[in-house]
Amino acid sequence: MIGEISLVPQTEEPARRIIGGAIDEIAAQDLQYEVTATGTCVEGELEDILGAVRAITRRLADDGVERALIELRLQLEPHPETLEHQVEGIADARTPRLFDDTDGSMRLGLPEQELRQTFEEELLRAMHVEGDRPTVHAIAHTVARIIEKDHLRIGEQLEHAGVQLDAPAERS
Repeated sequence: MIGEISLVPQTEEPARRIIGGAIDEIAAQDLQYEVTATGTCVEGELEDILGAVRAITRRLADDGVERALIELRLQLEPHPETLEHQVEGIADARTPRLFDDTDGSMRLGLPEQELRQTFEEELLRAMHVEGDRPTVHAIAHTVARIIEKDHLRIGEQLEHAGVQLDAPAERS
């Protein structure tokens, strides 16, 4: 069975120490577990999971914690389940891709909203240099900066995807 145990101690004492003790109790039950930011996922028999919760409540009392919130969520399945199986494939599905599987279009460069925002910021800077006027020079400078930023982003995305980019050839 898979579950999640979440503990929120209501005390002046540092919560990390108390939660660390609760995780020790989970480990003592020989449960497979994974600590997350909001709780601890556990895998094991129902009685072992409930035993961990009982041990946590005893430990809280021994540590002088009078008030705490313990939440237990259980996933009932008709077949044995593991923590690894539950998250299998999720990280891969969330990894940014260069190509969209549905229509084959590329997702390279700055997103449209970022392009618009960056254009506006760059144009305001360039206009300020030109005496707060929208000159042709200010617009040309802005367009050149946006193209440069977009190309740099594309390069970063390609390198992140494992594409080795050649250095530009030197001009003689």
